[in-house]
Amino acid sequence: MAGLLGPITSTCVVIFLVSVMLSIGLEVTLEGLVSATHSKKLLAKTLIGNFVVMPLLAILIARVLPLSRNVEVGLLLLAAAPGALFAINFTRKMKGSVPTAAALLLLLTGLSFVLTPPLVEISLRLEKEVTVNYGRVMLTLLLLVALPLFAGRAIRLRAPSIAQAIQKPASICAGIFFVLVTILTLTLKSAATKKLGGYDVLALILLVVGGMLVGWASGGPEAGTRRVLVITTSMRNIALCLEIASVSFPGMNVDVPVIAFSALMLPPNLLFTLYHARKLKKAASLAPSHG
Repeated sequence: MAGLLGPITSTCVVIFLVSVMLSIGLEVTLEGLVSATHSKKLLAKTLIGNFVVMPLLAILIARVLPLSRNVEVGLLLLAAAPGALFAINFTRKMKGSVPTAAALLLLLTGLSFVLTPPLVEISLRLEKEVTVNYGRVMLTLLLLVALPLFAGRAIRLRAPSIAQAIQKPASICAGIFFVLVTILTLTLKSAATKKLGGYDVLALILLVVGGMLVGWASGGPEAGTRRVLVITTSMRNIALCLEIASVSFPGMNVDVPVIAFSALMLPPNLLFTLYHARKLKKAASLAPSHG
């Protein structure tokens, strides 16, 4: 993905990922992350929703709508690739659900590097092998995700006062650079969307909306978990999709629908997040009066 972005935008992406993962490490305990994945039923629904239902939904959309080949490949690739790290900037707004959001997102991100390539092969009925530059991907995950997360955890354990002091600034930094990345990539995303036809855009929108519905259905009775999975399931792993597209589908312009999807998935999730964040804030303000 870095090849599509300028040096300034790439730097902003790095700062966002490091600061958001650091802030989560400062905020969430290891026990909280582990306990968030204790429900086998929730894990099963999450994995089935993301790795089975979403690819099937994409196959259905591709069969119903007349799509160009690059959009069909991009759609099925997106459907098979959960674990969008940018989703954490939305799910962390759901107070009380941060451990669940972080645990599920990290799990999906890790599994996507193993399961997405074979799922794409099956969905597209390919005879050739879909490959990923695992060395580069793992190094990126280590440096930009795991290292800052565990650094935050270490600071929380050894210097809780310092952790408390820097957690909010780290969170604010992540928010600022998320906005900067969004602004800096507007031109790229707009250009990609304009290259698509009406049915192509409709297919991508249906995948976003379908992902939100699948996430809501997968979340079970807990409202917080449902909200987290709506965002986690509808936002797909753009970086992984672009990596696979460049290695396995060179010259097919598969990056065009993937980049367009990265633009289309943001507005509904932003509205969903703002609505529920406001609803939670209102409920919290009213809680003392009932005590």
